[in-house]
Amino acid sequence: MTSGPFPWRELASRLYKREEEADAAVALIIEKRGPSVLLIKRTDRRGDRWAGQIGLPGGFRRPSDAGALQTALREAKEEVGLDLKALALYLGHLSPHSPKNRPDVRVLPFVFLVEGVKELSCDPQEVQEARWVPLGELRPAEDAFIYRDWRIWGLTARILTDLRRLLGFPDEP
Repeated sequence: MTSGPFPWRELASRLYKREEEADAAVALIIEKRGPSVLLIKRTDRRGDRWAGQIGLPGGFRRPSDAGALQTALREAKEEVGLDLKALALYLGHLSPHSPKNRPDVRVLPFVFLVEGVKELSCDPQEVQEARWVPLGELRPAEDAFIYRDWRIWGLTARILTDLRRLLGFPDEP
């Protein structure tokens, strides 16, 4: 990625606009000035197969959700207290992915742009910690990225790889 202002218009032009069917959705929230992405560490909960892992705000679609985009908006509000309808510019979505341990689940990553978000209000039942992670500070490791004491792997690493590729970062991990 070149230095200078964050190329959000160029990124938006490369994203899909037509919503697709999905079982789950994640909110890929980009802080314009970093650019940084909001990552969460999931709370350790019995029965949660993703407990303690680093990920993006998101979850499974509920019957009451109008679509996968609504799922991403709802989950961001529930997990980190961000009303993306009011605070963010929706840019589009990346290609769908599936977790390796749940290939039957189709996850759609929706991309949002925010600026100057100061406060996050994490739901302790779901989120232990949230961090703004500068995209340029993610260090590639074997099938993962490292940021300070966090190892970002699996579905989240694949989604971040897609985003970084669109922004001109090296093709890793």
